[in-house]
Amino acid sequence: MARCPHLYKRNGVFYWRRVLPADLEKKFGKFCTRISTRTQIPFEAMKRARALSSSADQVFDWLRIMTKLGQYIDGPKLKTTLTSFFNAEVRAAMISASLADMRDVADASSLDGAFSAKEQALTDAIIRRDTSLVRDRLNQTFKGLGIDVPADSDDFKVAARSSLFVAREAMRVNAARERGENPKPELDWSSLIPFDLPSEQSETPAPVAVVISGPEQDLVAAGNGIAGQKLREPMSKVMADMRKDYATHEHCKKTDADHERAANLLIEFIGDKPLYKYDASDALEFKSKLTEVPALHGKGPFTGLTTLASIKKANEMEQKSIQELKLAAKNNPRLASELAIEIEKAKIARLSPSTINKHMRACGAVYKWLEKRDPKAHGRVPKPFACQGFSKKAVREATNKRIPWRDHELKALIETAAWTGCSSRIKRHKPGNLIIKDKYYWVILILAFMGLRLEEACQAHLSDIYEIDGISVLWVHKGYDKRLKTEYSERIIPIHPALIKLGLLDYVRGLKDEKYTRLFPDLMKDNIHDRYGTSLSEWFTRYRRYVGMYKKLKDAHSLRHTFDTYMQNLDVSPTRVAELLGHAQKGETNTTYYHGAELRKLAEAIARWDFGLHIEMVNGEYQIVRPSLERAIAQVNLEAKGSQKGAIPTS
Repeated sequence: MARCPHLYKRNGVFYWRRVLPADLEKKFGKFCTRISTRTQIPFEAMKRARALSSSADQVFDWLRIMTKLGQYIDGPKLKTTLTSFFNAEVRAAMISASLADMRDVADASSLDGAFSAKEQALTDAIIRRDTSLVRDRLNQTFKGLGIDVPADSDDFKVAARSSLFVAREAMRVNAARERGENPKPELDWSSLIPFDLPSEQSETPAPVAVVISGPEQDLVAAGNGIAGQKLREPMSKVMADMRKDYATHEHCKKTDADHERAANLLIEFIGDKPLYKYDASDALEFKSKLTEVPALHGKGPFTGLTTLASIKKANEMEQKSIQELKLAAKNNPRLASELAIEIEKAKIARLSPSTINKHMRACGAVYKWLEKRDPKAHGRVPKPFACQGFSKKAVREATNKRIPWRDHELKALIETAAWTGCSSRIKRHKPGNLIIKDKYYWVILILAFMGLRLEEACQAHLSDIYEIDGISVLWVHKGYDKRLKTEYSERIIPIHPALIKLGLLDYVRGLKDEKYTRLFPDLMKDNIHDRYGTSLSEWFTRYRRYVGMYKKLKDAHSLRHTFDTYMQNLDVSPTRVAELLGHAQKGETNTTYYHGAELRKLAEAIARWDFGLHIEMVNGEYQIVRPSLERAIAQVNLEAKGSQKGAIPTS
């Protein structure tokens, strides 16, 4: 059973527990709600807990909206209301369980699809500014919380408009929970409430009327009056247009999230103004503010905080750390000599130049879209965000370079429990006798032996592995659910002999017999980055922490750097290394006249890469084995004799 948040067991009965989020705790006080799910069946308890968590997210979201509108409710009354509300949700779940078998796996997939369909319907409603989908629910919530907001008031219209975003996020979270995931809501509350009130619903919203005379009149008229609208509405139109081009431009959900996040940040820092009123000084101020945003904004110590609050807290944490270092240096001469270095380490990481450039481009996309929509607007619409980002040199210098694994480090990693024998599927970091050759086993080995990018390995199909002239190869190419980083990434790579010996081809044949299509069928694309490798990358980070081999900037992609480094140290031609890695060739000879090495030569080159793994026959199949103590001592002595010829060994 997938892990469900906020669920625990007491005396055989499952209970659901939820504390008030930190941002609401400041207004309503600290308290915790505990509800019995009234069942001892794990699967039903998990379903009810997910429903409660989803309802809690919506209630907390509406509470945030109300506090922004100036409506408050005292803490004790809030706790009573929430307890009653969640008990009603449990009763509804019990009725649902009596009408249908909640243990039916197909029911979970159908619920996932239903929630996804509702999410899309709410997205369409946001574009049309149609609040009818949330109006009744919002009115009931107000009454349940004892808050009087007339349905025809401006406050209600603002709350209804914002509730569309809340409900859409709730549907996304619901769908993810039905798949057994544990997502976190991703709404920016500092800028969810629009400064302008929504108009009455209509199929096509009319442009905002702006009365301006003088030279600015031409700017406002550009794009049929869209330049006179505030930022949020044109940005939603930009994202809607990009969604229509999904099939041809490989648009993904992450692009939507990036544009929405950039708009929220601009509104929070500069304000929500008509497009024509943003100028270069606003863009420079926006860029300056972004350099102060902590890189972990929305995570860790900054969870639940607005962007400005995160900046303030980051500055306070940084100052506190520096003060403590200065005090400690007074009594520690060694620390005093390295104080400047330690102070630099104590600084809180901020947004990188590449991330800032991404936000600047997203804001500038509105103006490009405006010119594209109305050719007459060309040259009349300002472009305040153009050429305001960091230079390519600044981005390159600030980029953290991955650290390659040394051959002995890589050998020690692969000799840990996940590849040589673990105790169970869940506890792969604990040594045991169970070897599970699945996605976690094969992907890391493929990256280590063949130098693929993580996504290239995770998205591969079974049909991509075949034989050419007796050589087993993997074809990295673009497909309907596969993407490439560059045009040079498409290539055919010989499969390393060690992977064949360990049974990769047998694994492929087994999946083909079971009518699977993909090499790792249980890897699914995540909702944000739209990539197959996200969950595996997160697992690899956790695993390295468990086995004590975690180091910043030494991760799954570092295996590719290791492959590159050692292949060149083995005097393999840089041209062939570039072919194996899918890099662009340098020089006119390579780019124009060179058409690739023979497959046999590529196979010979990749077979030379060996970092000392011991592969032996165990129980009828080849496995990676940890060297015995005697063998390890003998190996060390042999290496010592080779490096110190003529030296008398000590006993």
